[in-house]
Amino acid sequence: MPLPSLPLDIYASIFRHLPASTNDDGSMSLARCSQANSLLREAAYHPALWEPHYRARYKHYSGFVDGEDDLSGDIRSKYIARRLKDRTALQLLENIIHCVGDRCTTMKELVSLSFDVWDALQLERKKPLPKIFQPSGEETDALVAPHALPRQYWAGVACDLIAKSAATLLWRRLKEDPASVSFEDAMSALSCFCGQSLLEIRETFSDLTLRCRIKLQADGIRLDGNEEEWDVVRICIGVCDFMRSEGFGPAEGADFRIVHHHFAHFYLTSHKKTLPLALVHVFVAICNRLGLQAYPVDFPFRVIAHVSHPSPTADDIYVDVYGSDTRAILDVRTDVMTRVMAAGIPPDKVSTHIAPRRPTPLLLRSARNITSSEFEDLESPRLLIRDACHVSKCLATLLSGQPGMDLSGLLLGTDTIHFDCATYLSGIMAPALQAPHNRHLALMCDNRIRAARDAEGVVTMRTSSDREIKYFVGMIFRHVRYGYTGVITGWSSTCESPESWIHQMGVDHLPRGRNQPFYHVFDIYGQQRYVAEENIAVDHKPLTTIQTLVENVPSLGMYFEDAEIGEDADGNEKARLVLSPEYQKKYPEDGQAGNAWMAETD
Repeated sequence: MPLPSLPLDIYASIFRHLPASTNDDGSMSLARCSQANSLLREAAYHPALWEPHYRARYKHYSGFVDGEDDLSGDIRSKYIARRLKDRTALQLLENIIHCVGDRCTTMKELVSLSFDVWDALQLERKKPLPKIFQPSGEETDALVAPHALPRQYWAGVACDLIAKSAATLLWRRLKEDPASVSFEDAMSALSCFCGQSLLEIRETFSDLTLRCRIKLQADGIRLDGNEEEWDVVRICIGVCDFMRSEGFGPAEGADFRIVHHHFAHFYLTSHKKTLPLALVHVFVAICNRLGLQAYPVDFPFRVIAHVSHPSPTADDIYVDVYGSDTRAILDVRTDVMTRVMAAGIPPDKVSTHIAPRRPTPLLLRSARNITSSEFEDLESPRLLIRDACHVSKCLATLLSGQPGMDLSGLLLGTDTIHFDCATYLSGIMAPALQAPHNRHLALMCDNRIRAARDAEGVVTMRTSSDREIKYFVGMIFRHVRYGYTGVITGWSSTCESPESWIHQMGVDHLPRGRNQPFYHVFDIYGQQRYVAEENIAVDHKPLTTIQTLVENVPSLGMYFEDAEIGEDADGNEKARLVLSPEYQKKYPEDGQAGNAWMAETD
C-alpha cells in the first residue's frame, strides 16, 4: 500500500535538515528525492535548500579575484554545474596520473578550469594514503583509493598551477592598469607561488579585522558615526597595539633574512615577527577593512604606512608599524623629513618617497629582498627558497620593464617546470612582455614542453642493457661511503653525466669506474643525487627512511604509490616503494625485479 503524500512544505522542512558537508551525502539525498515523484521533485528543487550544500562544498570560484558574487541566481543549477566541472577535472586528473595522451595539454586544460575546481582538487589531496605514508600520530584505517599518493601529488601540482596562474594574471592586470589591483591582493598573491589560495588569505585578514574591531570597541575607540569625526590617530595606534597583542612585531637578528617574511600565509601565522613591508601589509589590510584609506609608503630603509584623514582640514597620518612598540605615529614635518634627509634624498625627490604608492614598487622591493635572502638564508627549506627565487624573477620580468632582462632564470629546475611553461609562463606572462622578450620566453617554453614530451616517451628496459643492473627503481638504500639513505628513482647502465662532473666527482678513481650502472636517487634531505652502483647498499632501517622521504620529497608521489616491507635471511628489514603508473611505464621491468628481490630470503 503506497504511503500517503505529505504537504509540499512538510517535505521542504524535512529536506532542510539534510546535513551539508563536503562529502555530498545531503545533496545526493536531495537529488535522489527529486527523481521519486513530481511532489518531491518540486520540494527538492527549491533553491534555498541547495545553498547550505553549495557553501559546504564550494569555497572558491573563478570570479572571486574580481569580487564577483558566486551565490546569485539559481543555486541548485550552479551546484549541478560545479559538480559537472568536478567530474571533468577528476577525469583529467586520472589521465595525468596514468599518462594518457599529451600530459602538458591535459594539465593545461585542467588548470584552465581555475578555482571552479580548486575545492574538488583539495578534497583529492586530503584523501587517505597508505598507512606507511601517513604522518606519525595521524594514522587511520580508512579505505585508501587506488593510486592515492600519485593522486595527492598531481592534484597538488594542479592547485599550485591554478594559484600561480591567478597571481600572474593579477600582476599582469596591475601592469596594464595600476589602479585595478589593491596593495593587499598584490602582496598576498606572492603566497600563490607556495600553493596558497588568495581567497583564504583574504579570509584570514577578515578574521583578524573582526578581532581588531572588537578590541578597538572594547578600548572605547569609535568606528561608527560620521567618519570625519573619527579619532584616526587613535585608531591607527589601536590597530598597532592590536597587532602586537596578536604577536606581530619586528624580526631581529638572523631571522630578518629568512624568506618566510615575503609570504603572507607565513607572516599571518607562524612568522609574525617579520619585516616592515609585511607588517605594513597587515596594517593596511586591517585599516582598509575598518573603513580607513591606508596605503604603503616606499620609504627608504623602512616601509611605513600612509593613512588619509577623512577630514579635508586635517593632516594625513604616517605610521611606523615596525617601530610602533616605541612610537607609531610620525610627524610629517619633523620625523619624516629627518629620515628622508638622513637617507640622502634630494629635495626634488622627497614627494616621491613620502607619497602613498601603488603596489608595483613594493612588489619589486620584495623581489629584491628575496634575491638577497637567497644567499643569506641558511635555515629555510631549499624548496621554499627555490619557489621564492622563482617568484622574484617572475615579478622582475613582468613588472620592472628593464631592457635586456634574462628570462632563462624563469625556467630553472623543478620537477614540473614544463607544466609551468604550458600554463602561466606561456599563456599569461609571455603575451604581457614586449618584443623580443615575449618571443624569447614563448620559444623557451615550447622547447621545454617538447623536451618533456620526448622524455615521457622514453622506456628503459633492464633486458636491453649490456650489463647487469643489480638494483631497481623503488629500492630503499644506504650510501656505502657517506651513510645517507634514500630511494632509487632511475638508473643508467653507465655514468651519463658530463665529463666535467665525472672529473669533479672522481668517478674514474672508483674501483669500478664509470662503466658501471649509476642510479638517480632522492636522499632523505630531498636532494637529487647520482650514485655509482658500488656505493649502493641495502638500508636496514627503511621505515624511518620512508617516513623522512615523505616529509622532505614533495614529488615522491610522481614516482611511487605504495611500499612493501620485508626481511632478509638474517632478519634484517628491507623495503621498496611500489612504482606509480607513470614509472611503471618508464621502467616496466623494475617492478618485477623489485618483487623478486623482496621475495629473496638468502
